[in-house]
This record gives sequence, C-alpha cells and structure tokens, in this order.
Amino acid sequence: MRKIISASFPEKVATDIKKRAKKKNVSVSSYFLYLYEIEKDMIGEEEIIALRDQARKDYLRGKTRAIGSLSDLMT
Repeated sequence: MRKIISASFPEKVATDIKKRAKKKNVSVSSYFLYLYEIEKDMIGEEEIIALRDQARKDYLRGKTRAIGSLSDLMT
C-alpha cells in the first residue's frame, strides 16, 4: 500500500528537483525514493563518533600497527 506525502519547496528548489529527476529518467516520486535509500545507507554522525572513539581506544591499547602501504594489510 502506498501513502501520499505532500511537501512544499521554494520554486527554484522544486524546479531543480524536477530537472534532477528528469536527468535520471525517473519520476519525482521515484527520485525521492532513490534519495531516501541513499540517505538510509549513509553512516550517521553518532556512528562516526563511536568508530572514532573505538579507534582511539584501540590505538591507546596498542592494537594498531603502522603500515607503509595497503599491501601491508594483506600480511
């Protein structure tokens, strides 16, 4: 089942959204679904902070090592 959601945009923004949807060859509704899926998969600020904090703890505990190149990760 589908649900209709109404949104109001300034004229320039609405025009730009329509142009972007047309460029992707999709409807405005499909374009918003596309943006929703992208945003849903993005890492959030809280997750970035948690990863940073964990990396800092790992570093302080000596659980990290210096590497010269990406190939060093394979060894």
